[in-house]
Amino acid sequence: MLQKNPTSSGQDELFRSRLDSILDLRHALVKLSRLIDRDGLAADL
Repeated sequence: MLQKNPTSSGQDELFRSRLDSILDLRHALVKLSRLIDRDGLAADL
């Protein structure tokens, strides 16, 4: 019988930063990304 994976100790998250803490949320491209209709784009594929 296969054993379950051990639960994460959180050590892998030590060096992972959240993008919202790295990016300037007032930047024009960040604002533009909020306006893009991603569902509409996916439907066109």
